[in-house]
Amino acid sequence: MGPSRQAEQVLAEDLPVIELWYQSGTAGYSSEGSDVALDAFNIPVFTDIKVSG
Repeated sequence: MGPSRQAEQVLAEDLPVIELWYQSGTAGYSSEGSDVALDAFNIPVFTDIKVSG
């Protein structure tokens, strides 16, 4: 077994799952807000939010 295959085997045994990222998005509702949206990463697009009242 070559070095690359041995390294793959070690990783498979010691690190079976690799999280690429973890992101949690939170949003809410208000009658005084509009144009609230989340981007592809579940982050609010703050520059587009409009507040009235």
